[in-house]
Amino acid sequence: MAIQIQQRKLGNTNKLRNNQLAPAIIYGNTLEQAIPVQMPAQTLSKILAERTTTTLFGFELNGETIQCILRDYQMDPLHTQALHADFQMVTPDEMVSVKVAINFTGTEHFRGQKVVLHKSTQQLPIRCKASDIPEAITIDVGTMKKGDRVYVRDLELPTSSSVMLSASNIVASLN
Repeated sequence: MAIQIQQRKLGNTNKLRNNQLAPAIIYGNTLEQAIPVQMPAQTLSKILAERTTTTLFGFELNGETIQCILRDYQMDPLHTQALHADFQMVTPDEMVSVKVAINFTGTEHFRGQKVVLHKSTQQLPIRCKASDIPEAITIDVGTMKKGDRVYVRDLELPTSSSVMLSASNIVASLN
């Protein structure tokens, strides 16, 4: 289901916020210029609760459904209110760069052992088709032995994906 948004005029964003609306901007390779939009502040808060660059959001704007990725946002630090968000409009076959969370499973096998799983990164920068963005990359570390390492080259990714790091980068090691 697409999220309803409306195009807005540039100007006083405080007036929008006072009316429980949140300003945002949509940009993309297929747009001649960025589109300023507004949505209910509660809707933007729900989107930001996910805080993920891997979710494709469907927006309905002027009777047309568009797909977007969250790229940036600003929060009011005192009131924890969403102030603004930037979205990139994408097409399913468009190549995009995103940071994907890494989930490490199998860590329960190390309880009681004198080993430490060192995670070199919690996110992996990849480039892939917008339609192939994985929610997360799962690495099963349960079979690792002391001294073992997981390298970027060991990861399984969608076929359209490429990691934007050297294949020899270490993702995790067991010490």
